[in-house]
Amino acid sequence: MRILSLSQQQGTTTICFSFSMGFNAISLIILTYVFLHFDEVKSDDPKGHLQPLGSHRDPEGSAVELERFPDPQTFYRDYVKHGKPFVVKQGAANIPAFKLWTDDYLREKYGDLDVEVEVGKKETRAGEGKSVSLKMFLDIYKKKDIYMVHDMHKKMRGDYTVPRSLLCGGFTKFFTHFIIWFSSGGTKSVLHNDGLDNINCLMEGNKDVVLIHKKYQPLVEQDGWVLNGGYSSLDVEKVDLIKHPGLKDIPWYFTKMTKGDCLFIPKGWYHNVNSYTHTKRNLAINLWFIHIPYFNKTDCDVKTDIPDTEPLSNFEVNDPDASEAEQMRSELLVPFSDKEKITLEDVKEVFNKASPEDINTFITFADQNKDGVMTWEELYSFDPMELLEKAPGIDARFEKDKDDDQSQEPEPEQKSHLVEEELSKVKDPTIELPDVVPAKEEL
Repeated sequence: MRILSLSQQQGTTTICFSFSMGFNAISLIILTYVFLHFDEVKSDDPKGHLQPLGSHRDPEGSAVELERFPDPQTFYRDYVKHGKPFVVKQGAANIPAFKLWTDDYLREKYGDLDVEVEVGKKETRAGEGKSVSLKMFLDIYKKKDIYMVHDMHKKMRGDYTVPRSLLCGGFTKFFTHFIIWFSSGGTKSVLHNDGLDNINCLMEGNKDVVLIHKKYQPLVEQDGWVLNGGYSSLDVEKVDLIKHPGLKDIPWYFTKMTKGDCLFIPKGWYHNVNSYTHTKRNLAINLWFIHIPYFNKTDCDVKTDIPDTEPLSNFEVNDPDASEAEQMRSELLVPFSDKEKITLEDVKEVFNKASPEDINTFITFADQNKDGVMTWEELYSFDPMELLEKAPGIDARFEKDKDDDQSQEPEPEQKSHLVEEELSKVKDPTIELPDVVPAKEEL
């Protein structure tokens, strides 16, 4: 036996042998040694290197499963406020679109509407969408590598409903988008997070969702993070853990969605979504809403009987300018979310990095009756964009280099310190993890 050639590429060793009639036990021993030797060469690679996202360790569990959507106050207190995902099994089963939206129905009723279509089912965020009629999309989507991602036309909203969790407390004032995700399956999103809360309901097909808690931001975003878009440049099918070392030990959660399930993804949670289907049809709808820092109990008190759902057509969507303003208000006011009323001392404590002039400007805007105490009604009465024009330092606690497409790369010493510090938190039993269903209980 003679080795003719040997090559290594991306963890795979290729060995070509020439065998002669003299092949014997000694040759077999040599062959075994060679394979063992080249296994050892790659033993230093982190577990999961160049494998799909989530291969680096077993999941911590899955999002808690609920039998029905919680009432609005429970939804805010237990899930929105503290950022905890959940799945409602068959939560979409009573939405009219769940049964109505066959291809034939959509073609006949809404076929003339224009929709945005992306070319390529593996998301890169590098290309631009194309506008086609819904009829054209329906004619070709099972044959082409395309993906419909479109904000639901107003004409279609009568077929969809809003779950009871959102029907009072202030949620319905802050809807921003109702996105339809439609393909023949096989789509893969980038690893990303969103500045909004959202509920994703699956009308057809299956989805596997990787979830990473937002508290691991330093680890997720330390390498290859694109600020202008909120996503990672890593390849979710082949994660390079040498280039992205922050991910090699990071805890994650796995949720499998089947037809009819609805998933709540809290603002800031990192996620990667893979869609597949046995019917060449995968259809989901995202209901996006601005994270509210305060639950308006009075709004619920006047609604004595909250139904399980209401038609989506009953509600308006914020225009882009209003959405931007309300998102900024949310960022400014979240630190006060545990308080019924806000004092001058509370303001000074939260905005401690701002100048006294900027703090006084905030108080002038917010304390409209000049009594030294700010109610939530007052906090929702001023224009947040006008405030930031006059008191830009109030926004200092959220500063980021918005002109830079990618996060700043730390120096090697800083990066090493950052990784060690964050991983020590991961392993620290005093760090509270979200209430999830342990993986073993899912089996």
